[in-house]
Amino acid sequence: MIRGEAGIGKTALLQLARRHAEAKGALVLSTTGIQAEASLPFAGLHHLLPEIDNLPAPQRDAMCVAFGMSAGSAPNRFLLGLATLTLLSEAAGHRSCSSSSTTRSGSTGRRATCSPSWSAGSRPTPSCSCSPYATGTGARS
Repeated sequence: MIRGEAGIGKTALLQLARRHAEAKGALVLSTTGIQAEASLPFAGLHHLLPEIDNLPAPQRDAMCVAFGMSAGSAPNRFLLGLATLTLLSEAAGHRSCSSSSTTRSGSTGRRATCSPSWSAGSRPTPSCSCSPYATGTGARS
């Protein structure tokens, strides 16, 4: 997480990280949160991972409930994580894949969730990704 007051360069740092990852041949996925979606827990993930139709049925069903596309009880977080990993692995192919999210001012003070980043291959290798939010005022940039 990158934290700080508005205007100190959090988004610029994310853009630099993105350019660096792209220069290394990584697939970079990104999304920007908006105030209207602040209360939707999986809105950012929905923007990153729109192609859920080819997931195995249990993963697809969990994502559809999480994204509000179908009714049901709260989905199993393991299935959501597995579905996310499946979709990002397929998108990346044999390249590295990194994701980041930025939230614009006016959103609620909720913290962003950590986004996965790894080198696709036989075994995921987790690493840190950046997701900035400001402290104090509840505004994020």
